[in-house]
Amino acid sequence: MKISFPNPVALAFGSNLGDRCGMIDEAALRLDRIPELELTAFSRMFETPPWGDTDQPDFFNAVAFGSTSLNPEELLLHTRRIEHDLGKRVIRQWGPRCIDIDVLHCGFSPLKTDSIEIPHPRARDRPFVYLPLGDLPVPEEWQFLLNPSAGGRAIESVARVADGGRLWPSRCVPRAISVVTGSAEETEKTGFQLGAVSQAHDFFALDGPLGAGKTAFVHGLARGLEIDGPIQSPSYTLCRDYRTGRVTLQHWDFYRLESEDDLESTGFFDKVEADAVVAVEWAGRFPGDLPAHHVGIRIERGEIADRRILHLQFPPGALLMRRLLGSANGS
Repeated sequence: MKISFPNPVALAFGSNLGDRCGMIDEAALRLDRIPELELTAFSRMFETPPWGDTDQPDFFNAVAFGSTSLNPEELLLHTRRIEHDLGKRVIRQWGPRCIDIDVLHCGFSPLKTDSIEIPHPRARDRPFVYLPLGDLPVPEEWQFLLNPSAGGRAIESVARVADGGRLWPSRCVPRAISVVTGSAEETEKTGFQLGAVSQAHDFFALDGPLGAGKTAFVHGLARGLEIDGPIQSPSYTLCRDYRTGRVTLQHWDFYRLESEDDLESTGFFDKVEADAVVAVEWAGRFPGDLPAHHVGIRIERGEIADRRILHLQFPPGALLMRRLLGSANGS
């Protein structure tokens, strides 16, 4: 799991092409995969008309907080790479774009170079930046970013909180939850609820004693991913793939592995697919080999007969958790 880093960071997202919510969600997910960056809080989504060049669709905008060990210029290189990988191409100045990621602040010291200026010099002019920023616990040193300029005030009324879609609450979502189940069927139901909101690249690392319900959870996960047919334990085959039109589920079992050499021999590092949902039983045997974005699930036996306690630990950013909360709230 990643740790908190010394430099606070604020990032602004914008999109006005294609699936605007989905593009911002994917950009945040890719940023959160960077080992030196941890995203911890997300604003609501705001819908705003275009700024500067008005002949284009409306934007969705959001702001994220986190911490990093990167310096601003290193962080900027990551944001530009992600923008490019997601298909951003500059058509014209202030023109439409599928994704835009701005570094609003990084650390507490000002910086101005040929490539970046920190804090962002136009944040106070743009309601689609300072309004979502106001959703978050802004450090005292950054409070000036919430004091809009006269130009920002003049257009502030056109920004509104977006309705519907895959939107998240204006708070940091929980990083850990515990679920008590009274049967294998209830454990499977928990897996189903997570599977129903899972997307490619989600990774579930399960641990717990024999008979705790790890396989039952994966059965539910598969059903939530709309996978039909029998789901068998991969204890002897080590991995089973289940492919559907929606997504592939890779189900691994590390029970019979005893060493790093054993894990290497399975081809695990080469076989895990980037566009699959991955579930690993007995993942606690190799904690150092799990991806940073994994969801940790430890299942314990409760003191009452047949009770199981599922401790779910979500990674920094908790994008899967936000999708789960959104589905529970009917959005």
